[in-house]
Amino acid sequence: MLLLSIWDPYYCAGKVKVHLMNLGFTNVVNENQDFYAVANTPRQPEFDVLLTSPPYSRDHIQKCMQFAVACGRAWF
Repeated sequence: MLLLSIWDPYYCAGKVKVHLMNLGFTNVVNENQDFYAVANTPRQPEFDVLLTSPPYSRDHIQKCMQFAVACGRAWF
């Protein structure tokens, strides 16, 4: 059985993981860590899908979109 791995790199209040697990997605990474310090490093988690809602302040949307397009995986 293939287990879909979802990464939401923006932690906020940490409820995304709980909500997705309640919907049946059990392999979710949503940790309280700096997305920009982890992305494209050995600390970046393995994932199949990037699913997030980045903060609307500063340049978060632009940085997240650049990462999403470059990662080569599905993203929402």
